Amino acid sequence: AITAARKFGSVGGRAGDDAGDEGGGSGGGTTLFPELTHAAFPVRGRPGAAVRIPSGYNASRPLDVAIYFHGWTNCVTTVVSDVDHTCTAGQSVRPHSSLGSQFDSSGANAILVVPQLKFLERSGAPGSLGRAGGLEALLAEILGGVAAPHLGGARRVSDVRSVSLMSHSGGYYAMASVLRVGDLRAQVREVCLLDSLYGDRPTFEGWVRGAQGRRLINIYTASGGTANNSRAQRAALSAVGDDTGRADPAGGYGAPIIVQRSR
Repeated sequence: AITAARKFGSVGGRAGDDAGDEGGGSGGGTTLFPELTHAAFPVRGRPGAAVRIPSGYNASRPLDVAIYFHGWTNCVTTVVSDVDHTCTAGQSVRPHSSLGSQFDSSGANAILVVPQLKFLERSGAPGSLGRAGGLEALLAEILGGVAAPHLGGARRVSDVRSVSLMSHSGGYYAMASVLRVGDLRAQVREVCLLDSLYGDRPTFEGWVRGAQGRRLINIYTASGGTANNSRAQRAALSAVGDDTGRADPAGGYGAPIIVQRSR
């Protein structure tokens, strides 16, 4: 995830200009876990998303948002956390992903939203996010509610300059669903697949071809089950990248379409 955040060069510039630390979360940022009416799968008493406000976030600058779709059998609290813990009382301890502090480390002056998809289930179903207006409703509830004190007041979806979508593993299906229904069509500038291209190649390839200025980054592994689709995507899109497993593709991450094996 940190690789993707650092390569997404147009997301929010750098945090920290004319702003102080927010505090209140691991890595110095603030993490919020709101219960949401417009969650993908609303459940009373359960967070509908995790929202990360990085340390040094400057609310006076244009509003940029990164949205991360987690993989199967997960919960947003462990995705953003720096420590292992249970997703719910009585469950076994689950490994953390440190996405919150990694996002802080990227330096992006943006907020991170991690919608809760199917809770601890082997599913990438999008729930309400797969319907037109679903993601916009979730984002509007966050910007106008729990995140408002960190954004200089309540904000609207129309205030958002750019949106970057990221998925890990089975989260690709929810992300592809969002692209198919066209939510935030004018604002989604970048899409990143993190060992996540198990399917929906036509959706992602059609999206990046659909308008100038869009970016697609696909980082895959040799053993995760996404390699064949990713190689085919690189050929179909004449993308920058290779199958060597090095950390960065030849020429770096400036190209608009990159398909690179990471290991």
